[in-house]
Amino acid sequence: MNYCHDLLTNCKQAGHQRLAIELDTGFEVTYDDLLSRVRRAVTFLMRHGVGPGASVAIHLYNSIDAIVVHMAIQWLGARSCFVDALVQPKALAYYTDITSATLLVTHCALTELAPEVW
Repeated sequence: MNYCHDLLTNCKQAGHQRLAIELDTGFEVTYDDLLSRVRRAVTFLMRHGVGPGASVAIHLYNSIDAIVVHMAIQWLGARSCFVDALVQPKALAYYTDITSATLLVTHCALTELAPEVW
């Protein structure tokens, strides 16, 4: 049973324009928007080989993106391994190794700082 899918679908049916997430900055995401974002992330993750039982390292700041990626990973039956967003780029290889992560999701600016990690 996919609890993430059920949660989002049931909440959307109860009121798709209801507020799901609100940030301190005033940015708001409805359940409809959240479900759409999670589905896009699921497609992205599947294209990169993520499936049931896989481990995915998440190296993102606290944000809507981090929530969406985490929910998409759960949707696929995989495991999320959060890595502190302040970890230095060279340390990421260590964390992806000890978590057996098949994929590292991070912000794109990092790829320019430490291309040898990817």
